[in-house]
Amino acid sequence: MPLYQYSPLEARDEEIRLIRLAPGTFDNNIQFEMFHASLHEPKDVIQSPRLNLRELQSTLPKEWIVKETFKGRYLFMRLGEGTPNS
Repeated sequence: MPLYQYSPLEARDEEIRLIRLAPGTFDNNIQFEMFHASLHEPKDVIQSPRLNLRELQSTLPKEWIVKETFKGRYLFMRLGEGTPNS
């Protein structure tokens, strides 16, 4: 693994220095990657063509609900007897 070569951050670039730790076990040596990241939002952000949660819910019949998982997936549930919110 190459040694780290210090380079100063440029204030005008609004960057920060980050470390990405590599996976390992308790007995492994610590390995990481150091890199610079901009604090500016990318100018060419592509908007997702999918509806947000509120927009999607408005398209469903009243007995259906939609929830979002931690990973951003949508779950559709039909409310009925014996289910939550029934």
